[in-house]
Amino acid sequence: MTREDKQALRLRVRETIKAFDEAYLAESNAAIEQAVLSLNEFRMSERVFTYYSQERECATRKIISEALRAGKTVALPVVYGGGNMAFGEYSGSLRDGVLGICEPVAGARILVPTERDVMIVPALCCDKAGCRLGRGGGYYDRYLADCPAVTICLCRERLLAEKIPKEWNDLTVNIVITEKGPIRL
Repeated sequence: MTREDKQALRLRVRETIKAFDEAYLAESNAAIEQAVLSLNEFRMSERVFTYYSQERECATRKIISEALRAGKTVALPVVYGGGNMAFGEYSGSLRDGVLGICEPVAGARILVPTERDVMIVPALCCDKAGCRLGRGGGYYDRYLADCPAVTICLCRERLLAEKIPKEWNDLTVNIVITEKGPIRL
């Protein structure tokens, strides 16, 4: 698949997401959040590396609040540009980041995931083999190349594909979660 093909797929998926009604978004968000909170890997983790959901992304705010309530450390991406990012400890305060993505406030302690942690990875959609279609910047693929944490992708069931074309630099996740539950890979 060429880069242009992937861009065309991203556009089609974005249009599909725009067409989802609010009831489906709310219902799928609630079920996906509950599935994450029920995962043994999540419950046993010491820290949760995740994104702060915006607009029509699969929701993470309840996951974040429940992780904090359980005494876990939460880390959110800090984007530096040029394809580089890190994860900063979330203290409850956010700022707008480089790409308009909510991130921890300036000076947040940078954390590095270990095998005892979980990382919830954003995607426009993914497939049943754990291949995800991101927004096209490659930030997560670069970061995940050396990430020992259990990786989890949230994906609405209506966006779960049989197969997303994979390039050499596309990394798969360990678990895909839809509103129907986890798919372990």
